Parts: sequence; C-alpha cells; structure tokens
Amino acid sequence: GTAYSICETRQTVYAEDGDVTFSVMVGSPVPDFSNLPETLAQTTLRPGKYAVFTHRGSLDKLLQTYQYIYGTWLPSSGRRLDDREDFEVYERKVLAVEDPENEVKLYIPVL
Repeated sequence: GTAYSICETRQTVYAEDGDVTFSVMVGSPVPDFSNLPETLAQTTLRPGKYAVFTHRGSLDKLLQTYQYIYGTWLPSSGRRLDDREDFEVYERKVLAVEDPENEVKLYIPVL
C-alpha cells in the first residue's frame, strides 16, 4: 500500500554551520484514528496548495532533488513556502535504496 513520510516543520532546528535537524513521521493512511494502538502517533495534515515533484531512482539522490526544489525551482517560481508540513508519498514498495525503479512524490507546501 501507500506509505507517507511527513517532515514536521515545528520540530526543525537550524544550526549555525548550516546543518538542519528535523523530525519525520512515517506511516500509512487510516480511515480514522479510533483503533490506533497507543504506541502509535497520529497526525492530520493541514489543507492547502502544494507543488508536487516526482523523484525517480536511487534514494541516495533524494537530497539532490530537494536541493533543486529549494535552491532552483522555489526562488524562480514566484511562490513562497507555506508554514505547513512537506511530505513524501511512496506508492510502491521500496526494495532497496539504490533501486533505479524507486519513485517518490514530494509535496511542498506553497502560497
């Protein structure tokens, strides 16, 4: 099934050396939270507009896709980031990090 990776923006810390630390929630969709085990956390994404990108290939190169989005596309797009979580959607199982068949959709919140 579909899996999600959500970058929780409220947990982000920017270091003086340029390093960024953030919290990520990984999970799958459920129809409601009524039967969710106590050991699992729940979250609901806030609605809004997203720019959607597709990363194909090795997940080792996923950082390069993000660098393009934030370093090239965003500054030239005329868009601004919205203060909501960005997230990744995995619609097929990841068999290996270096699998050239990997495909990840990246949802970037914009205004």
